[in-house]
Amino acid sequence: MVFPEGGQRPAHKPTQRKKPTAREETILRSLDKSVETYLHFAVPKAGKSKHRFIRELFGLYRKVASTVFIRALDRALKYHITDIATIENIVLLKLRNGDFKSSPPEIDQDYLHREAYVEGCFADEVDLSIYDQAEDENE
Repeated sequence: MVFPEGGQRPAHKPTQRKKPTAREETILRSLDKSVETYLHFAVPKAGKSKHRFIRELFGLYRKVASTVFIRALDRALKYHITDIATIENIVLLKLRNGDFKSSPPEIDQDYLHREAYVEGCFADEVDLSIYDQAEDENE
């Protein structure tokens, strides 16, 4: 934002500002065919409720593994659930029951030969005894 020189900042943000959710919706729809089907069912056609719903669903997607998220939306579609809090409960249920299998992350073994790794291997050990002295002084 641009403010006048020597002037004060506005007391509040503008109320007529557009906050599109097209990017979030595109990301969600590209996850899986079942997510796209769910969004077609659950997303209101227009208005603030549509954008709020997509933002909340996208926030949930960012918090949870994609496999769990997709399975939770499959279940929500099966039972015609559109409440985000209920979908969060479905995710928690899936996580507690262990209804999903996630593969361990792939680690590229080339890191052993990278210059930064090799330099770090031969670095001097860090002297952390200074923290023990500070702790003794506080007691």
